[in-house]
Amino acid sequence: MCGTAIYSKMLQFFLILSAVYALGMAAPLPDLFSYSPAAGDGSGIEFSTASEGRITGIRVWEYNNYWGGYISGFQLRYESNWTAEVGVNSGNPMEMILYDKEAIIQISGKYYSGYIYELVFVTNQGRLFKV
Repeated sequence: MCGTAIYSKMLQFFLILSAVYALGMAAPLPDLFSYSPAAGDGSGIEFSTASEGRITGIRVWEYNNYWGGYISGFQLRYESNWTAEVGVNSGNPMEMILYDKEAIIQISGKYYSGYIYELVFVTNQGRLFKV
């Protein structure tokens, strides 16, 4: 192969590589979260909470009455700061502090007759926080 052919092949390779790179940069980044719409019978109030940094803790209040228990409120901790309570902070508080590099990867729960009576938080390190 002569020098011109090698130069031509290298230029062709560079152009193809540049095109692939440009297409990759133009593609939208995937969402690193999912959001579910409000659920339930519609008697409550929708809410949203957010802050700077990563979530480092969860605090949940469980209220027990004659018919059983239900979740009355909760808080999230971002870095070292707790958010305002969502709901009511009455009942028994339960708390989970996340380790370094630990993140919540799944939240599920159960509700009946307009009340959430169980929440389950799962982390990327396999820990489970069930309230």
